Amino acid sequence: MEQADDLAVEGSAVAGSPGNVFAIDVTAAEVTCPHCGGSSPLADERAYLHGGGSLLHCKHCTSVLGRFRRSQDATWVDLRSMPAWALQIPR
Repeated sequence: MEQADDLAVEGSAVAGSPGNVFAIDVTAAEVTCPHCGGSSPLADERAYLHGGGSLLHCKHCTSVLGRFRRSQDATWVDLRSMPAWALQIPR
């Protein structure tokens, strides 16, 4: 059986999923884990890409931060474990 870390890629791999919903690049967004308080750019978190979607895990404690799923006509975003993002808005 493979180790979970062997399946992880950088968090920017899920950028297409939230990028379909948000009109800005979210990979630089500072996200804070509500479980351990660790804070990192979204791109530095751990992403697990599965056939039907993606999971984003905290790189500090491995808690699930977000879930993304794309179907033919919708993008499903579950961010209940990541209640706040700090996004830099270009001027």
